[in-house]
Amino acid sequence: MEALGKHWLPVLEFDVWSYAKWLQATKAPPTKASSLVEALRYAWYLLGCEGCDLAERSLRVKGISSQMRALKRPWRPADLLSVSEIKVLHKETGA
Repeated sequence: MEALGKHWLPVLEFDVWSYAKWLQATKAPPTKASSLVEALRYAWYLLGCEGCDLAERSLRVKGISSQMRALKRPWRPADLLSVSEIKVLHKETGA
């Protein structure tokens, strides 16, 4: 923010919304905006940073965050290892 000639405190909802719009326009990772909302919540409740509460509760910021998160692919964990595969791993590592 200082590169833009502005100080970051108090946090302005418009600046947060503009950043969230930019994240959406540049196709940032789907969880980037929701991480921003979580960081704002942390900064408000634990650090007391002025303006974070308004930005975190902003419906338009939450809306962009939800829209981006909806594009996230479902989590697909790897298959579990079989007993024979675990035995091979233990045999190779000497455990």
